[in-house]
Amino acid sequence: MINIENKKYNFEPKYDLLTISKPLFNKQQNLAYIRFQRGFGGETVLFEKKNNKWKFKEILSSWVE
Repeated sequence: MINIENKKYNFEPKYDLLTISKPLFNKQQNLAYIRFQRGFGGETVLFEKKNNKWKFKEILSSWVE
């Protein structure tokens, strides 16, 4: 999927590997904490379930190694 998107927008990435963590859920199962890492950096993101659909809520942290 990453390569398809890169070609669609003529983007030449340095890193083709995207690592996505298993989601961690809160007790109510309406918030999901997920880490995305690509190359030497990434983001920790929070998603919220509303009306039976998962939507991006906020970026909790970003990092570069």
